[in-house]
Amino acid sequence: GGLLREMDYETRYERFKLSKSVDGETWRIFAFGYHSDVWQKWCTTWANLSCPVALSVAGEPIIYDLKNSPFALMDDKNFSGSLKIIRQKFVPQTQFDEILWAHQLNIVRGEDSFVRAQYAGAPFFWHIYPQGEQAHWDKLDAFWLQYWRSVSAPNELICAHTKLSYELNGLHTLTDAQRKEYWSILRQQFPNWQQAAQQWRNKLFSQSDAISRLSQWLEQN
Repeated sequence: GGLLREMDYETRYERFKLSKSVDGETWRIFAFGYHSDVWQKWCTTWANLSCPVALSVAGEPIIYDLKNSPFALMDDKNFSGSLKIIRQKFVPQTQFDEILWAHQLNIVRGEDSFVRAQYAGAPFFWHIYPQGEQAHWDKLDAFWLQYWRSVSAPNELICAHTKLSYELNGLHTLTDAQRKEYWSILRQQFPNWQQAAQQWRNKLFSQSDAISRLSQWLEQN
């Protein structure tokens, strides 16, 4: 049926990108996810990367999961090794896109945030909503299979992303060494990852949106 997309989306996106200067040294990550023990593990890995990482955390689940860890949020920010954690306040829906545009990597949950992350044209992970009998795992696999088939990306990048996506969504648990290896690969391959994300965005934007399709259907019937 198509996806919802505002007619002025691309104009707003381009205007925002032109108005912002970014720090090329820092890896800017946005996280909006469900409860999981993965957050402490991933923060430990990010804190030991060779590049500085600024993690913006939205919502209470991740905040709670970091509560009894070295990464507990105090005064809205915390430094640990390479990692800086910032608490992202909730914003009106109309401003959510700007948060996604401002970050290089987005970790999103649910469905609406998932669609907006695809439109943002930046690399992302999907923390899918858990369902009975693990039905969500099939949906997760189906989406990423379609995604990676539609873009150009090295197998090394696809493998690292898949392994981490599975850990995020509870399909398996990585060792500390594996987790570090896969995140290091994603960092090294980041330009290729960005290119793939733009290719997927372009594919979506080449399609008509849900409202246009509905209007066409009404006209024909």
